[in-house]
Amino acid sequence: MALRTHLFFPNTLIRPPKSRSCPFPTTTHFRTQVPCTNKNSSTDADLASGLATEVAKINTHLLQREEAMNKSRELLFTELCNYLALDKEEVKRKWTKIDEEERRAFD
Repeated sequence: MALRTHLFFPNTLIRPPKSRSCPFPTTTHFRTQVPCTNKNSSTDADLASGLATEVAKINTHLLQREEAMNKSRELLFTELCNYLALDKEEVKRKWTKIDEEERRAFD
């Protein structure tokens, strides 16, 4: 049994009149000049080290995200088993028997 709510209320359908001026500055307002030479120029080793540090941070973040998703799937599957009052193996067996269209309804 799904709980349905109305996403559109009369107040949200009323739109204020559009103004003729652009509310956000365009790119022509923010022209910055980048000097061709930098007094604090970094060496290739410094740049490589900084890049390696950033890549390590990204990889760590991706690993943590993947672990969190796996844990979330595990908890969700456990809750589904409890809701259906079935053993994990029974739920897996029934899931493999469901055709693809019915599975998409769960997505």
